[in-house]
Order: sequence, then structure tokens, then C-alpha cells
Amino acid sequence: MELERQEDRPQDIWDSLPVELMIKVLRDHDLPVFTLAECRSVFTPASPYSLGVFSAICVIFAHGAGLATYGYNVTRPMGVKLAKLTPTRGFAAELATTFVIMIASQFGLPTSSSQCITGAIIGVGILEGSKKVNWTQFLKQFASWVTTLFVIGLAVAAVFAQGIYIPSKIQGKEVTMCKDRVTNLTTKVYKDFNSSLQSYRPVAAQGLLVNLPNTT
Repeated sequence: MELERQEDRPQDIWDSLPVELMIKVLRDHDLPVFTLAECRSVFTPASPYSLGVFSAICVIFAHGAGLATYGYNVTRPMGVKLAKLTPTRGFAAELATTFVIMIASQFGLPTSSSQCITGAIIGVGILEGSKKVNWTQFLKQFASWVTTLFVIGLAVAAVFAQGIYIPSKIQGKEVTMCKDRVTNLTTKVYKDFNSSLQSYRPVAAQGLLVNLPNTT
């Protein structure tokens, strides 16, 4: 197709040029950026270097474990089955996703990066025509998004209900302790009340108790 022939030139430029974001060079040579980077701890306390390294290791391990186990089940449908992707198309989709998330964040709108990148890939693929997009795969992903909301909601509710509505061993012990305390308190009050009445009985029989004045 015409689009396929036109894509050879930007693809060749992409492969021949080192397309990179030189963040460190920008930080060192741009004075406002350098000043902002150096003064970042004024408003937010800087984290220790060891903590950053530990966090990076955890993230790398988590990503590696995910890709080594079931990550391919996500990357394969997104990168192969949904639409044709090349480095330039992938860059365009990622860039569009970044813009959408940044703009939504400015307005406080919750967005999902997975949904954004899916729409971006469909947008890139639909430039060649609607038939170049695997709509069956998209419907499967859309159905999985909707199903996930209900499945996760019901699963969390079921787990939460285990600790709220089902009696546990600890709860049973607390109920037993409460009953014992109430019983002991009631017994003590009953004994004190009887002993008080018994002490006033002889005096009452002799008529020595002072009658309270009538307040009416």
C-alpha cells in the first residue's frame, strides 16, 4: 500500500539516527533545569541513594518476573495481534499516550495507561484502514476490562466479608470474656445489695430509721 511505501523513509531515518533523550546533557547545560534538579529537596526531602537503588532493584525484579511468567500474554496481543507495530509507530503510540496522560493529570482525571496505549495502537493501525486493526482482539480486551471490574469487586468483597461477618476464634474468645465480666459484675452488685439490705434489717425492725421528709 501507499502508506507502507511512504513509511520506509522515516523508518530508515529512525534506524540510522540515535533517537535518544539526553536527559543528563539537558540537566547539565540548561541552567533552569539544572537549578530545578539541584533544589528539588527544598520542597520534597531527598530520598537516600541506597533507598533508590533498592527500589530500582525491586522494580527490575518485578518486571523481569512478570515478563518471564505471564507477561508475554499481554505483550503479544498488544504488540502483534492488535495492529502492526514498527519502532516509529510504537514511538508515536507511546508519545500520544504520554500526552493524553499528562493532560488528564492536569485536570485531575483518572486514566489508565493500558487503555491509552491500546487506543493509540488502534489509531496508528487505523491509518491504513479499518481492516488493518484486529477488532476481534480489541473486543476481547474491552470485555476483559469490563469483566475485571466486577470480578475484582466481588473478590475483594468476599475476602473482606471473611473478616467482618464470619465469627473467628479470636472473636469468640472476646465474646466469652465479655460475658464473664458481665456475670462477675452482676454477681458482685447482687451480693453488695443483699449485704446492704441485711445490715439495715434490724434497725428497720426497731423503727430507728429516720423517715425522709415529704418533698411534695
